[in-house]
Amino acid sequence: MTSLLSQREPSSGGSFDAAGDPSQQAVVGRHLLIDLYGCTPDRLSDELRVVECLEQAALAAGCVVLGRLSHRFQPQGVAAVVLLAESHASVHTWPEHRFAAVDLFFCGARVDEAAGVARLLEFFKPSNHSIRISGRGMIEALCDCGGEP
Repeated sequence: MTSLLSQREPSSGGSFDAAGDPSQQAVVGRHLLIDLYGCTPDRLSDELRVVECLEQAALAAGCVVLGRLSHRFQPQGVAAVVLLAESHASVHTWPEHRFAAVDLFFCGARVDEAAGVARLLEFFKPSNHSIRISGRGMIEALCDCGGEP
């Protein structure tokens, strides 16, 4: 089975774009920008379920949840963030557009990004999605400016 995060071509209604192919760079973290299109509208306005999904995605990835904060907009939409020992997971939803924007920022080699993304796709049920990954904090650059390798 091909990993959700190693795909180079769109598959199952999704696309993948690795900015500078961070899987080939030594970085302190990886930032996944996930756009979910054609989502189930009622789920996009359900604050409790959206936060629970975000937390479950983080746990599925093997992260440690430190806290969470959310807000339900009127008449619709949710913004939520889950603080992780490994960084954060956040989401902002637009039910009127059947769209959700999710950020997963993970530091640490033990994180299973694909498991976290799979949980998001299972909950939101998008008809299409894209995943962009950006390496954050290139180790080589940190070493050049006085950071520890």
